[in-house]
Amino acid sequence: MYLVKTPEFIQKLFPHFIWKITTQEKVVYLTFDDGPIPESLGYRSIRTI
Repeated sequence: MYLVKTPEFIQKLFPHFIWKITTQEKVVYLTFDDGPIPESLGYRSIRTI
């Protein structure tokens, strides 16, 4: 398992973001990134998968 914690200086640069929510229950949130839009990379000749 690969856990990532955002560095504290980044959190201070964006204080209006929610970085941590304290809760009594165990919860896992999954997010999915569908990647870049292929058309936006075409002019750079970057191959998308």
